[in-house]
This record gives sequence, C-alpha cells and structure tokens, in this order.
Amino acid sequence: MSTCNVFLLRAVASELHFWILGGSVFRLNERYSGLSFVRFGFFASVCVSLMCSQYACSGGPQTEATPNDGGVVETIYIEKKAVLKPESIKVLNLKTTPCSLPAALKGDETLSIGVLEPIGTLAGGQAGLFRYDKEKGVFSSISTEPVMGIVPWGTDRLVVVRPNVIQLWDGTLQATDLASQLEGAPILSVFSRSKDEIWIGTNKKLWQLKGEQLSSFVEKGIRWMRGLQGGKSIVLQDTDGKFSVLKEVDGAWTLRSLAEENQSLDWVLPLEDDQLWGIFNGQLFLRKVEGDQASWWPYLLDPDEKNEEKVPLKMLRLMPAAKQIWVFTGADLYRIEKETVSRQSAFDGIGTINTAVVASDGALWLSGEKCVRVGDESEALTYTKHVEPFIRLNCTRCHTDKGGVAFPLDTYEQVKEAMEPTKPNQRNLVDVILDGSMPSDGKPLVGGDAELLKVWKAGGYQK
Repeated sequence: MSTCNVFLLRAVASELHFWILGGSVFRLNERYSGLSFVRFGFFASVCVSLMCSQYACSGGPQTEATPNDGGVVETIYIEKKAVLKPESIKVLNLKTTPCSLPAALKGDETLSIGVLEPIGTLAGGQAGLFRYDKEKGVFSSISTEPVMGIVPWGTDRLVVVRPNVIQLWDGTLQATDLASQLEGAPILSVFSRSKDEIWIGTNKKLWQLKGEQLSSFVEKGIRWMRGLQGGKSIVLQDTDGKFSVLKEVDGAWTLRSLAEENQSLDWVLPLEDDQLWGIFNGQLFLRKVEGDQASWWPYLLDPDEKNEEKVPLKMLRLMPAAKQIWVFTGADLYRIEKETVSRQSAFDGIGTINTAVVASDGALWLSGEKCVRVGDESEALTYTKHVEPFIRLNCTRCHTDKGGVAFPLDTYEQVKEAMEPTKPNQRNLVDVILDGSMPSDGKPLVGGDAELLKVWKAGGYQK
C-alpha cells in the first residue's frame, strides 16, 4: 500500500470493515479498496491523504446499494381514518428566562445557537454570525457571512460552519483547513452526533469527521440532517427535498429513502432508532416498524369532532440529548418522549412563535413578540474553573512574580486587582485586551477573550 502521508493513519487495521453508501455500496476490507481516507489533524490543521495501492480512490469493486434497511422490505400506507392518539396528555409548566435574538435571524430556518458556558453564546444564520453580550443583554454582529451551523467539538470548543470555511471558537475564532478537504463543494449543513464526531453535508456528498479521521459517505447533496446524540439513525434531506435515513447496524451504515414510502412530508425527525415523526400539511405522523413492514400513522394531538387537528401543526424541533421532540402549533407546544405526550400552553407575552431553535446546550429558544429561553440557568463563571486557565494561557508567560513586569497575575487577588487597579496610570485588564496592547507579544488569545473577564466581574468575581 503506497502512501503519501508522513505518519500512519490510526484507523488502518487489517480487520477494519466499513460501509459507505451513495449510489453504490463500498466495502472496506483488508485491501482497503474503493475508499479514500483523509486524516485531518483538526486543531493542528494538518491534513494527509491515504491512497489505495491497487485502486484509484474513486474506484475499486462496487455493488448496487439496496434501498432497504434493517430487514424492512415493504411499506404499507395507512389511510387517514386509521389514527393514533395519546392515551393522555400531561400538563407542563416550564420555567423560562428572557433572552434576545438578532432581528436579522428571527424566522430564519437555518438559525443555529452554540453555547460554550460560561465563555459565551453564538448565533448564526443567513444574516451572519453574532455573539451574545451578557452585560448589554443583546447580540452583536461578528460577520455577515452566512453560517450553516454551530455545533460542539470536545468539551471546550464550538465548530462554526460556513459555506466555504470551518472555524473553531473557544472565545476567539480560529481558522481550520477542513473545508479545503471537501472537494471544493459548498457546505450546506452540519450535525453533531457526539463530542468528537460531526457530519458535514455539502452540495455534492455527505462527510463524517470522527476524531481526526474524515470519511466520505452519501454521493448526494445534503442540505439538512438531524439525529440523536449517540443515536444509530440520522435523518437526511437532500438538495431535491427528499428525505432518507442513514442507519448504523453492527458497525455498518445503510441508507433507506423515505420517498419509497408513499408519504409526503414537510419535516422528519428521529426519536428512537426505529421511530420517526413527521409533519405534512399541519398533520403529525408516526412511522412504526412492525416485523418486515413500516407504516406512517396519522397521530392526533388535539382532535376535533371530525377527527382532525383543531389547530394545524407548524414545525418540529428535536432535543438530541434529551431524546424529545417538540411540536409547535404557533402558540402552544407539545413535548413527545417515546409516545408520552405533554403540553405547554402559550407563554405569557410571547404570542405566536415564529422562531424555535435548540441550542447546543439543549436549551430551547423561542421567539415571537419577545424571546424566552426554556431551560436551566447557565453555569456561573468562576476564577478557578474559567479565569485562571485563561490568564495562564495568555498572560503569565510575562505577568508572573518571576517575570519582572509591572504587575503579576499569578493569584486570584492579583487578577482582581488588575480588573480594578488602584495604582496611578495603571489601566484595567479588560481595556488593555480590547485595544490590543495585551498580550504584548502579539500572540492571539486562546480560551476566551475580554468578554470572559467582563462576565466574571458582572458575576461578582466568584472564586
């Protein structure tokens, strides 16, 4: 096997087996035929290609993909008169906190919110990228380039995906060259399956980044995808508007088109690995698998005397970690967990909900006449957990008792003093970071920025 890399790809092993589906199925076996792997050093921005020795990377043995998954060989259509209803609906009384959204992002179906507590919150969509200013309680613009998604990476970074660039954010934006490995195709969508695995859809194909390994999958443009954290199924919508399900079974991935199932759908979301929920023309449907048959059943939440929904349903949202689906009528919302249904009446003052997005921390953001956040309060920012690492990474290479500079920043007391200096002509720490005079060596900040210190001050300098 000839290679052009300077180090071995960790994923290579003689017993490795993998399926990749598009128009064809490729089996990666002991000879690694038919597949190009790319090792991507995500944080070091190192990329190396591993080439196959006896096959071109687009060649190798191929077989036609079968359209069926998990043994489902037939789909039957259930007429509307056969309906399902919840046995009962629990009443919710959810707590909310006020929030705000950029006016340019309200109503944007591509809206994405990434939360990296306590460093900050980003919002992105067609109008660009925005950062939340806790002190002012508003979002401020960072750039006007469209954002296709914001997802977590590891425990201390967010990935910001734009049509032609992928960036990391830990308080400051850092460029990567990952987008250059996607064959020059514009990025349309992104989905986080776990802290170290994201899926990227371009207008040509679907890619998986797992750890430092980048692999190509479906040979079709993917404009939208959703799945559960750690789940075995990912719902895809291609650039033709058709839905399909990519499913992992015993380490192999198979693809099934839902277009075969005689059911038009506006939305589709997975709740369990074999359970899908969809909306069409304001009606909710549940896909159930029984033996070798799959069926779409109309599911009524609030039926009238004609056995139809009193109020048409407008949209679905998925809570990937909590394994919940939210169904919106406009003002009211329903929460579905497996087949347990709960209802939340309209929140005071919000009116008709025109924007709903699940942030990366699992909180639900809703916007109508005002914006509210449904979820627990965010984590408090402390010196020990957040400020000290930031100071150590950016400041104490100079500002230490052994450094001979005007003021050291080795302790809590010293950093607090630098935030509100009492010595003549000494500027506060936030100002010297904001105007770029610090760090004095000109190195970029890592692990946060002046906003982190401002939030720490606003919270009372917690230790």
